[in-house]
Amino acid sequence: MQMQETQLYRKSANHFNVSNSLQLLYCFIKISIGTYLLLPTQQCNYNSFSEFYYENPLHKWISWIVIHSILNTILYFNQIVYMNVEENRRNLAQKLDQIRDQEEQFQAHFIEDSKQISILTRQIKYEVQKSVLCGKWYSRLLGIIYQLLFLSGLAIFLSQDTSRTGCEYYQYYFLCTILILSIYQYIDLYIIAIFCVLFSPFLILFLIYYCVSHCTKRQQKREAMERLNIQSYKPNCVEGDPECTICRCAYELGESILTLTCSKFHHFHESCIMSWMNVNSTCPLCRKAI
Repeated sequence: MQMQETQLYRKSANHFNVSNSLQLLYCFIKISIGTYLLLPTQQCNYNSFSEFYYENPLHKWISWIVIHSILNTILYFNQIVYMNVEENRRNLAQKLDQIRDQEEQFQAHFIEDSKQISILTRQIKYEVQKSVLCGKWYSRLLGIIYQLLFLSGLAIFLSQDTSRTGCEYYQYYFLCTILILSIYQYIDLYIIAIFCVLFSPFLILFLIYYCVSHCTKRQQKREAMERLNIQSYKPNCVEGDPECTICRCAYELGESILTLTCSKFHHFHESCIMSWMNVNSTCPLCRKAI
């Protein structure tokens, strides 16, 4: 029977292409509107483009948004072209183990099917970006740049007045639109970032407490070891059976033996009792504090 792509893979690949096409359209819209807003008009009252560009940080921000959108357009276009090549599409299906001799019927609920499509779409995106020239690092770099642009745009939004007149009116609302769409697009990332900022003081306090507690335990362990009797094993040098009650092995000549202060019969290999003390601070036999 002829091998063919699974229905799940075809749906995910189509979802990936549609997503790239929408992102491409979004970039074209940003480029078009941003370029139009960067053209000085009579309302701006600027003598030259350099004066128009350097007079207000909002103009610089829109310029960088346009440049970033152009670079993103190249990425999305390359991904669409790659997935439209039948050989690439089939090789990717084989790599993701999505080639079957017959179509499998999905028994899962639609919600589960949507989750599977979403997961496989992310896998396809990851593999395509690895296959496209510099796609993986190119995409990450653009992502970092975009987050920096978002932060700078947010700073501009918070530092300026809410009322705008003249040519800056549309530029300001272009900024607001981009910020709102960015929040919607990266809402998960921003929620995680907010939680990290809010809980970072508690995390710092916990780390300080952990470090102090760890250092205290190490100091107590060091002081306890100094009080203990450590000696090299020789015949008849210990009371009772000449074996370690932790590992149940007989002592050999020259091994380091440690006798606890609670009883002269409570003796062990030094390595065994050290491992025990990493977990417990009591004698393995009588449970008295070491």
